[in-house]
Amino acid sequence: MNFNYKAMVAYDKKKGIAKNMTIPWHLPEDLKRLKEMTTGDTLIMGSKTFQTIIDEIGKPLPRNLNLVLSKNLKELNYPKTILFNDVEKLKEEYKSAWIFGGSYIYDLFLPFTKEIYATEIDADYNCDTFFPQINPEEWIIKDSEQKEGFKFVLYCRK
Repeated sequence: MNFNYKAMVAYDKKKGIAKNMTIPWHLPEDLKRLKEMTTGDTLIMGSKTFQTIIDEIGKPLPRNLNLVLSKNLKELNYPKTILFNDVEKLKEEYKSAWIFGGSYIYDLFLPFTKEIYATEIDADYNCDTFFPQINPEEWIIKDSEQKEGFKFVLYCRK
């Protein structure tokens, strides 16, 4: 099958993406970029990431189709949100989407991902959840933009 998945992620220098189920940093420029790049698109996320969004803003991301992959949830009653309990069914129905986290979802979809839009933060936040290691033989850095304390990096599959 031909997939067009792209990952959107921010991580610290140890590839940490969360601590105690929250993002331990606040980078307005990163959030602006995330919104500009993903608004109107389909997002694939796990139930913990989805719950974090609900806790933060009180609803799913309103300008996106939110696909939530969960083994445990039986239903979600939110607009523009679809629950999947089977990854194969999700991949069959949605061959193009942003992979939005968390760690398990990134790991699950990384073999099918063509691009990774990473915000690499030059600090250690003692995270307890991590982005999977990528094989440097399979990925190249296509673009990089240094900012103060972090950089935006685009990885493309070779």
